[in-house]
Amino acid sequence: MVLLYNLARGNIEPGIYHLFGQGATGKTTIAMCCAAGIAARGHVVAWIDASKGFSPPRFAEISGAVAGKDLSNRVLINKAVNPLALDHALKMLQENMSKWRCGLVVLDTAFGTFNRTIDDPVLARVLWIQAKEQLSRLVLLCNSHKVPLLLINNVGYKPGSDQERPTGEDII
Repeated sequence: MVLLYNLARGNIEPGIYHLFGQGATGKTTIAMCCAAGIAARGHVVAWIDASKGFSPPRFAEISGAVAGKDLSNRVLINKAVNPLALDHALKMLQENMSKWRCGLVVLDTAFGTFNRTIDDPVLARVLWIQAKEQLSRLVLLCNSHKVPLLLINNVGYKPGSDQERPTGEDII
């Protein structure tokens, strides 16, 4: 509970933080609270929105409650709706992380650009490998700049384990 308390206030050290759970359980809201706390200290937050879950009006409301003012101008949102767009977002982040003075990177949802409805097993495997590579690049980038990385992820049923587990947990 202490970690969640600190996370919701943006009091986190560099590292990887993984929020996962069912849809509509508050994961993005917790991430927005964290982003508002970090933005209130003068840092920029890079938010890669692969799930279309970021709501600017909601962030303005949350940052107003956390910091007493709207901090939306300190959140750089990149809507990465497919693997190519995520590649572009990662390239922009790599080129500008220091210049932007990033204090947090959020990837919502960690495997949001991976299309599970693809029937071709070869294409699905190629896209899965690409998703793993993109996540690895993001982790290395954040670690090298000592910037916290907050991954938001859904859960899915994992065959053979008889329980719901984070999607892509073997990668994360």
